[in-house]
Amino acid sequence: MPGADRPAPPSSGSPAPGRRRFLGYLLAAPTLVTAAEIAPAAPARAESASADIPSPDVTELVDLNDVMSAAALPTSGLITVQVHTDETVSFALPRAEVGQGITTSTAMLIAEEMDVPLANVRVTLADARPELVFNQLTGGSNTTIATYT
Repeated sequence: MPGADRPAPPSSGSPAPGRRRFLGYLLAAPTLVTAAEIAPAAPARAESASADIPSPDVTELVDLNDVMSAAALPTSGLITVQVHTDETVSFALPRAEVGQGITTSTAMLIAEEMDVPLANVRVTLADARPELVFNQLTGGSNTTIATYT
């Protein structure tokens, strides 16, 4: 078929790129970023040389987990672990379980810290509570870090 090996002209009415073009962008972006980081810096000219004060990147000082944990800290006292007379422990986790295993990891942490068998720990998901504000955020792999603290 004549012209079968030529790509079709891009459609001006289509807002999204095709699958192959999207995959090309997906592969090209990290390659370009890596290449830009590896490329040598332009030599500084004598007249533009200065003694800049070194400043760390903001991610070296604080990251997303730090910010989310700090935001949850003011209401962390409202979350409690309950110890029952039958030697079981329960905890209503104020986060959403979306497949990352936070109920299991939380139960394991409670069992370890309280020196009780894991079988005696019951972790359930709590209903939303407006007073907990940021202690209910689920994301950024923060639940285990924030609830442990």
